Amino acid sequence: MRLRELEALAAIFETGTVSEAAKLLGVGQPAISRTLGRLEDKLGYPLFNRVGGRLVPTRSANAIRQEVQTVLAGMNNLRRITADLLDKRAGELKFGCAQSLIHTLIPRAVGAFSSAWPDVRLTIEPRPTRILVDQVASRKLELALLFLPVEHPGIETEPLDWFPSVCVLPSDHPLADRDMIGPEDLAGERMIMLSKTDPARFPIEHAFRQARVTPFVTVETPSVALAVKLVESGRGVTIVNSLMARDLNSERVAVAPFRPELRHQLALIRPASYERTAESEAFAKIISDCSTSDMAKQTFF
Repeated sequence: MRLRELEALAAIFETGTVSEAAKLLGVGQPAISRTLGRLEDKLGYPLFNRVGGRLVPTRSANAIRQEVQTVLAGMNNLRRITADLLDKRAGELKFGCAQSLIHTLIPRAVGAFSSAWPDVRLTIEPRPTRILVDQVASRKLELALLFLPVEHPGIETEPLDWFPSVCVLPSDHPLADRDMIGPEDLAGERMIMLSKTDPARFPIEHAFRQARVTPFVTVETPSVALAVKLVESGRGVTIVNSLMARDLNSERVAVAPFRPELRHQLALIRPASYERTAESEAFAKIISDCSTSDMAKQTFF
């Protein structure tokens, strides 16, 4: 199939009529009709049935519909990349981050980067840690921000700052005025915990076991943001790293250091033995600076 034939076919899929497809592509209706006729002759089977004045795809057409759209999307992406190169633009930076970080330092880092590199198209992919590691190792992402520990032979790790665990409680909770909170203080309290597969939960559970306290878990969620929102609504208490608690509403929640101290190490990962671009290194530096700034602004210790 030729590109024009694919474009005509996709336009008919989208609009359902030859006339609307012609308008979409900015050509005359006879041109679309001729293209469709030639394509059906070439393939040897009809692609559409006329039903109530509209063209309804046949089973054969539906079988190739997704592939047609994929090819056209690839061609559009190729056109964009070549246009960027012609304009001497820096292109695209593909960046991933842990889902819990999307509402914390990432917006500040993106703002600073966009000001310094306005011609770079930044793609941000919030993903679970395991998927981030796989995508960086396979070079689908140039850079990712997450919490350690992670291990993979296909990545390089750059540790950044660490953030301690804190206990987040409703502001009217009896423990809200404590200078610090430990597992013994939380015995019998309604706990909102991260999912059992989240690495951040492992040291928290270990601390409770060491104190011989069984946490009363009423909610489990993979989302730190949701855990904190549930605390704000009075559904219980949670333990998160202090970076996640940085911008909380101080009128609705209280934050206290959790003891024993549990450290959450932030890190950047890159594909191993991969050529680093100027824009990816600039973004990495901005993220590192934002991380250091956030660590310095911890005010509840």
